[in-house]
Amino acid sequence: MNSDLESVHQAASWFLDCIYLNYNSCYLEHVLEDMLDERDSPKIVRFLKAVDVHVDGFRVERDGDGERQRVYVRHSVGGSDYELRLSEESAGTQKLMGLARFLLSALENGGTVLVDELDAKLHPKLLRYVILLFKDPEVNKGGAQLIFTSQDVSTMRNDVFRRDEIWFAARDESEASQLWSLSDLHEPNGNLVSKNAAFDKQYLSGRYGADPHLTRIEEWG
Repeated sequence: MNSDLESVHQAASWFLDCIYLNYNSCYLEHVLEDMLDERDSPKIVRFLKAVDVHVDGFRVERDGDGERQRVYVRHSVGGSDYELRLSEESAGTQKLMGLARFLLSALENGGTVLVDELDAKLHPKLLRYVILLFKDPEVNKGGAQLIFTSQDVSTMRNDVFRRDEIWFAARDESEASQLWSLSDLHEPNGNLVSKNAAFDKQYLSGRYGADPHLTRIEEWG
């Protein structure tokens, strides 16, 4: 393959510039403290308060050799301030603090953020809020793109996504993954799925595929 082509360099640069977050990885949880920058505290706090997470700031404390850091999250309750180590916060708050930095940077500067299991540890309303930030041109002035996987169908709605923005993945009989878009699926009458359809309900009824095949416990064996 001739890699000395401008189109190849452009494609490689796109992938290198993407931010990929996997919240099923214990590694990410271990390095979260090292990822946070105290200079980002004001804008991260604004984001957290916007999603009803009551954090008043955080500070970073480095160890003697400066290679590792600890993050302490500040809370104000009843007129008094106290701190918790980041690891003592709930899993949802930890995820939001790590996620906020990358989401806000993308919304400000453009770029692509890829997140595996974005819905994990997030309330469905919060998930919808994050998605709609990227769909709001007044917020997403840099044209950032959010690509994510999810098991939560609460946002699979025509007032959140277009048909071409919803994709399904499933294993075939040979265990190879297949990928298809909702915009390519047809109703039993041959027409494409309506843009006004109840996507979530139709998916749960099995009309789109990509759902698990479950067996009764009596059939185990």
